[in-house]
Amino acid sequence: MIFAERGAELEILQAALAESVSCGNGGGTRTILIEGGVACGKSETLALTGDRASSAGAVVLGATGSPAPDSPPFDVLRQLIDHPSFPRDARERLRPVDDRHTRTPISQRFTAALQELAREVPVVVTIDDLQYVDGDSLHCLAHLIHHSRKSRILVLLAQSLDCPPQDPTFDTELLRQPGFRRIRLEPLGLPGVAQILAAQPDVPADPRLPAEFHACSGGNPLLLRALIEDHRLSGTCREPGVALGVAPGARFGQAVLTCLHRGGAGMPAAAKALAVLGDPARPERLGQLAGMTPASASRALHALAGAGLLTEGFRFRHPLARAAVIDSMPATERRSLHCLSAALLHQEGAPATEVAGHLLAARDAIGPWGVAVLQEAAEQVLAEDEVRQAIAYLELACESCADDGLRAEMRIRLAAITWRINPAAAEERHLAEPISALRADRLPVASVGLLARLLAAHGRLDEARHALGRIKELSGPEAEWAVGSECEVLMPWTWHPQRSECVGATVGSTRPQDPPVVPGSAQEYECTLAGTEHFLRVSPLTDTTLGPIVTALKSLLYSDRVDLADPWCTWFLEEAARRGAPGWQAVFASLRAEIALRQGRLPAAEDHARRAMRAFPERTGSLFIGGPMSSLILAYTAMGNYGAAARQLNQSVPNALFRTVYGLGYLRARGRYHLATNRIHAALGDFLALGRLAARWGVDRPVLLPWRTDAAEAWLQLSDRDQAARLVTEQLRMSDADNSRVRGVCLRIRAMTGDLAQRPRALAGAVEALQRSGDRLELARALAALGEAHELLGDSARAAVVKSRAWRMADECGAGTLCESIRPDLGDRHPAGVFGGPDNRAFRAAAEAKLSDSEKRVAVLAACGYTNREISERLTVTVSTVEQHLTRVYRKLNISRREQLPPDLQVGMGEIA
Repeated sequence: MIFAERGAELEILQAALAESVSCGNGGGTRTILIEGGVACGKSETLALTGDRASSAGAVVLGATGSPAPDSPPFDVLRQLIDHPSFPRDARERLRPVDDRHTRTPISQRFTAALQELAREVPVVVTIDDLQYVDGDSLHCLAHLIHHSRKSRILVLLAQSLDCPPQDPTFDTELLRQPGFRRIRLEPLGLPGVAQILAAQPDVPADPRLPAEFHACSGGNPLLLRALIEDHRLSGTCREPGVALGVAPGARFGQAVLTCLHRGGAGMPAAAKALAVLGDPARPERLGQLAGMTPASASRALHALAGAGLLTEGFRFRHPLARAAVIDSMPATERRSLHCLSAALLHQEGAPATEVAGHLLAARDAIGPWGVAVLQEAAEQVLAEDEVRQAIAYLELACESCADDGLRAEMRIRLAAITWRINPAAAEERHLAEPISALRADRLPVASVGLLARLLAAHGRLDEARHALGRIKELSGPEAEWAVGSECEVLMPWTWHPQRSECVGATVGSTRPQDPPVVPGSAQEYECTLAGTEHFLRVSPLTDTTLGPIVTALKSLLYSDRVDLADPWCTWFLEEAARRGAPGWQAVFASLRAEIALRQGRLPAAEDHARRAMRAFPERTGSLFIGGPMSSLILAYTAMGNYGAAARQLNQSVPNALFRTVYGLGYLRARGRYHLATNRIHAALGDFLALGRLAARWGVDRPVLLPWRTDAAEAWLQLSDRDQAARLVTEQLRMSDADNSRVRGVCLRIRAMTGDLAQRPRALAGAVEALQRSGDRLELARALAALGEAHELLGDSARAAVVKSRAWRMADECGAGTLCESIRPDLGDRHPAGVFGGPDNRAFRAAAEAKLSDSEKRVAVLAACGYTNREISERLTVTVSTVEQHLTRVYRKLNISRREQLPPDLQVGMGEIA
């Protein structure tokens, strides 16, 4: 197999052998040097020629150079004279051969002995691995070659390419000999590889294989044999239907190491340096790393290329070859080379990521310059969303940093980055040291604000507030603007900026130096809304913008602009998924669940909450998961799926959850479940506990946690209207009362505590407010209460129409329990006879666009059961005008009767009562 493409070389050797055997005292070739890459067939060629010489009647004396550094003097000469065919008497005359001062007499006696033997029989001397032959033996060989030009002595030498003999004068001596010839064995070409593969009985005759085997082995026969064996052992040669291809394995890796072992002294060192440094490498840089001169490094690289291990550009031909070299190195040697590589590359101004890779592999003796490089590299790879690599760089920088303040800063950065993939790990691994540094006054003031935001993001409000207090102590109260308002910092995921100054530092609306706007005015609202949308439009999703982005989305959500919050949140969620950031996905999916709840889309809320919970790499240990879990429990409860809600509540949660804002949401969700399942006192306990904690932490905002109206509903079920009315009145006096959802729910519950005769008008106000909020579930509840009030007052016709509309809206929300409470006689059946026409969002949107304001007012009143005369009286128009409006409404909406009218058009509802 190994003699494919070796015909010309073998003919030269055969001719030299024949000439040596047959000649008397004539000239001709007396010395042949066979050169080639490591494991390219030199030894096999020597062995074949020796066998042919023996068959021709010649005496063959063979020896091999040893790469061992402690090989004795005259080692190769001793192998020759110990050969059984060497004359015994001459052998005795040559001993001892261990004194270098006697090498000239010894070389003379050695030459004389072989010449005497050659007079009787032709002699062939074969020396393999000439590059390892000791200097004393080389001296004797040189003497033999020089003085045996006319003897029947043929000297065959084999030497690895670019690996000169230990005595540089030996090569010069060869060139002086007229009977010297050099043969070079090149790596196998594609035809040779194909010929060898064709001779393998269990290798399929696939025309693609020769090129793949040649590309992987470089034509090195030893590597090729190893590849064939790996290919055979992998089973792809025998299994039908299996895709063919080269499958380098353990034998290929071992063959690579064998090549290095058999190469010159510089090959292993150069291969190790190249494997660690990475390819390609300049000889100058490689020499510095391997402790070689540039010339020696260049020779070693060429030798590696000649052995088929490297391509022409001095790159490893196959990754497994590099891996085999690296794995063969002791850990200490490998780390030392990585450390030296990092220093060399840093001195040359190499990119930070290239240097950092070596520092990470070395993990030893990293000075201040290394810490700075690791920080720079972390930011560079983070720009490409290589989060885990950035974390690895910064963790090593923290381990190597002796500056307590700088290390704490890096830990804060690590926590922010780690949030992308594992919020729980961000808190557990990285926040303890910055908190300790803050308490010991070692944390730079510039980092305290970010620490406060991270603590708040994990729901640790007490510690976040302490951090903000330290900012004021160190820099004065005016420093608060640099990090945002206290409310914004403390609740980055949940704070609703009602005032523009709360979002000024975040969304760039109004800054302290800008002209002030009137609080609560339309000017302020438009300023805040425009600034928020602009911020979302221009801000990329990064670790530092995550908090402000979520704050901006919350500001839209809690400012009754759910229509804007939902598409923006969807976009950021898709961006987080595209960039492989499960922690970010959890944040935005959780927010989408909250948005869906605020819109009354219960199945969507369930889906988003589940996605948020799935985004965590691990369920345990993360307090943030309390957010989506609370949304999931609220959705299940509102849907009437109490079993699923109970299963979520039965899962154990850490006690630490109730020391965070996420615990507040969990308490509310559990209270709503208890309220729905008629455990009123348990529900009331949860709501009141929630209120105490919210007040203690300074986050008692109805727009976030409407615990007062929740508790009021519980008091109503306990028939305590006074307590319910007190809580509702208290909530209506708070700043959040201008929020349409908060106000609508308050008005609905307050109506239930008042006089029945006044209830329809009060509930109409609730309906009007909830229409603006976009919360269809709360709107359905208000309509259901309105229908119930009409029924209690004896207006059954109007009650039926309003309750039918409430049922349809609750059904669209997926609120099965509410549907049953409105129309228990219908169960799961859709009351087609009542609704009769289109009931989808597209229909409502078309109605909004097609109808004028006056037509909408008439349509809403007609949908709620008012007669044409009653409508005319309430709107102060003639009956004829009402009839004309209804005719146009029917035509525009392509319907035929009042039951098909949408009850939730966005118009004032004060007229309904």
